[in-house]
Amino acid sequence: MVEEIAISYQNANDSGSYFTADKCGVILSCNTADAQIYYTLDGTAPNKNSPIYKDPIQLNSTKTIKALACKQGLANSPIFQKQITKVKKVQEVLLVDQTANKETNKCEINLIDLQRGSLDHADEAWMAIEQNDLAAQLDLGEVKPIKKISLGFLKNVYESIFVPDSVNYYISNDGIEFTKIGSIGYKISPFEMKVYVKDYVLDGINKSARYIKIEAKNMGTCPHPHFNSGGKAWLLCDEIIVE
Repeated sequence: MVEEIAISYQNANDSGSYFTADKCGVILSCNTADAQIYYTLDGTAPNKNSPIYKDPIQLNSTKTIKALACKQGLANSPIFQKQITKVKKVQEVLLVDQTANKETNKCEINLIDLQRGSLDHADEAWMAIEQNDLAAQLDLGEVKPIKKISLGFLKNVYESIFVPDSVNYYISNDGIEFTKIGSIGYKISPFEMKVYVKDYVLDGINKSARYIKIEAKNMGTCPHPHFNSGGKAWLLCDEIIVE
């Protein structure tokens, strides 16, 4: 079989799943000598009629890259798939309620560093808030069009980590007067045993703003009959993505 396709980037700052510059140069490679790589950017499955990869692919918007490596006499490689999202660069993020920062395991910059936390609650990519609510304010530096905002939360009942019932999103041009543009909520049992990350995505915004405020309410205390009933509950959140 032809070996799996690997991805790298022309700009060392473009890594993972996001980029903030005007363009992102994507490099595809395969360790099987003389293998031919075919790719698509429209979500369709690649085949030998698809464009042949020769030079780095230049992206200027969110795209899903699918690629296939082929060589005569060998089975094709597994299909490679990667969504690369163009996001707005956030100049600054701060917690509106500074008391919420007393019990964090990392500073606010974790929320916008484009490094998503794993399922491990000890992963330092997470911003952990004990008992307090989240109220974060972002500055995009200037008024920019906004289509989508999302924020992820870790759910791990074993570690007293719960997701909020809802997340509220606000925008402003002056950082003083904010307008609520939407709320995303889910009916998730606090006793659900599965460990996962839940994204609260507000889509179809189509408005312009410089400032964004995000609010999420912490459960505060663990509910009965949780083993830590009455004890402090945690919010673990990471990666505010603005598209």
